[in-house]
Amino acid sequence: MKSIHTWAVLALLTLLWAAPAQASGDHDHSHDAPAAVAGAAPLRFHAVSQSFELVGVVSDTRLTVYLDRFEDNTPVKEARLAIEIGDATVALKQVGDGEFEGTLAAGLAPGILAVKASVVVGGETSALTGDFIVPEAAHAHDAPHRHWEPYAAAAAAALALLAGLVWWRRRGPGAQQAGSAA
Repeated sequence: MKSIHTWAVLALLTLLWAAPAQASGDHDHSHDAPAAVAGAAPLRFHAVSQSFELVGVVSDTRLTVYLDRFEDNTPVKEARLAIEIGDATVALKQVGDGEFEGTLAAGLAPGILAVKASVVVGGETSALTGDFIVPEAAHAHDAPHRHWEPYAAAAAAALALLAGLVWWRRRGPGAQQAGSAA
């Protein structure tokens, strides 16, 4: 009877040891987690001058630019904005106070691109500069995530427990008594 308790304790310890393998880093494997949105996350860049600052957001070929005054971060009203990203000039249309939209002619190649913008507000003209770091596609060379891997250790432990119980049963009652008498 002692050996069945030993097997049970070993199985429990093995399963408890294997359980932390199910949590992997910062990934959320719960079924309640929101589904990931298909496509790449928007890229952002920043350009500044003494009077203005802008933040650009690129999603695929869509460009949204937010233009604010440097000193108090208020959106710039009634501004004209021209922008170059790398060698491409992007036509922008004002859609709100300090907010502009445009479309890139093509997707951006990975690397560091110079951003140059020209802002005209009333009689004031300002040149803004910055760098736009376009990363390589995220996880392009990673192997696909295998959701079954965290459960492999628990499955191995369960198989080991089953094999041990089968072995113990096949020894038979005579082998149990002989083992206890020693």
